[in-house]
Amino acid sequence: MLVRYKVLTTVNLSSDLNVAIILNKTAVRGVDVQWDSKEKMTLRPGETATYNIRVVNTGNVPEVYELSLESGTWAVRFSQSEVSVDFGRENSELVTVYLTPPSNTKVVHNAQKLKVVSSTDQSVTDSVDLDASILPVYSMKLSLGDPLETTGSNYTYAITLQDDGYNVTISNLDYLSTFGWDAQLKVGKDSFGDSATVSVRSGGSQEMTLRLTPIRTNPDPSIQVNVVATSQSSPDSYSILDMKPVMPEIQIPSGGVVVTGDDVFAEPEKVPIGTIVIAGMCVASFAVLILLSIQRGVFKRRKR
Repeated sequence: MLVRYKVLTTVNLSSDLNVAIILNKTAVRGVDVQWDSKEKMTLRPGETATYNIRVVNTGNVPEVYELSLESGTWAVRFSQSEVSVDFGRENSELVTVYLTPPSNTKVVHNAQKLKVVSSTDQSVTDSVDLDASILPVYSMKLSLGDPLETTGSNYTYAITLQDDGYNVTISNLDYLSTFGWDAQLKVGKDSFGDSATVSVRSGGSQEMTLRLTPIRTNPDPSIQVNVVATSQSSPDSYSILDMKPVMPEIQIPSGGVVVTGDDVFAEPEKVPIGTIVIAGMCVASFAVLILLSIQRGVFKRRKR
C-alpha cells in the first residue's frame, strides 16, 4: 500500500538556501480476516473442527490484534488469542481455530462469527463466519402421561413423542386381543388406528392418544402395552414404551357402603309384625291339620 508522509513548516525563500524538512508518516490502521470455506468440515455434534484463518494487516504500522467469538454458541479456542502482525510484505499471520458444536446442535444452524480487533484502536475491526456441516442424529423418547377421563366403555392415555418424524405402532396387538382388549392410537384430531405417523421438528414434541377398548365382558386388567416409535429417516433409531395401563379401581370403605334414595334400601325391608303373626298362625294351622290326618289314619287301622 502507499505510505503517506506529511509535515507543516515555514521556509524563507529570500534568505534560506537549504532547508531540512522532517516528514512524519501518516499512520493508517486496518485489518482483514480471511477463511477459505473449502476447509469446511462435516462433524457429529460434540466433535471438533480445526480451521486456519489469516489475519492481514492492511495498515502501514505494526499492529497487535485480539481474537474472540462475536456471536455463536459453539465452543471456540484459538492457537493464540492475540497476534502481532507487521505491515508491508510480511503483513499477515495464520491463526488456528478449534470449533466444537454442542451435543444438541441441529443440522440447520447459524454460523459462528469471529471478531478481530486492533488493541490500539477498537474501531479497527473485521469479522469472519466459520461453520461446519452437522451430521443428522436420530433419537427420540416416548413418555406416558396421566390417564384421561373415561366413560367405562374405553380407556385413554396420553403419550408424548419427542424429536423428529416417526412411525408409531403398537407391537403386541395379538397379545392384547387374547386378554380382551383392542388398542389403537391417534395424533391430534386424526382417527384412531393401529399405527400413526408423527412429524416432530428436532427438539419438539407431539402428544398422541392411546385408546384401550374392552372386547369382552371380563378383560384382564393386568396387561402391558408395547408402543414402538421408529424413525422414518433411520430405521435403526427407535424408542419403545412398555406401559402397564392404570385401570379405574373401586374401593369399598371398611365401614361398608351407605345407600340412600327413594325406595332404595341398604338392607332387606322389615316385615310388619301383623304379617309375621298371620304367617305364624297359618303355619300352626297347617301343622294341626297334618297331625289330625295322621291320627285319623291310626284309628282306622285299629278298628280293623
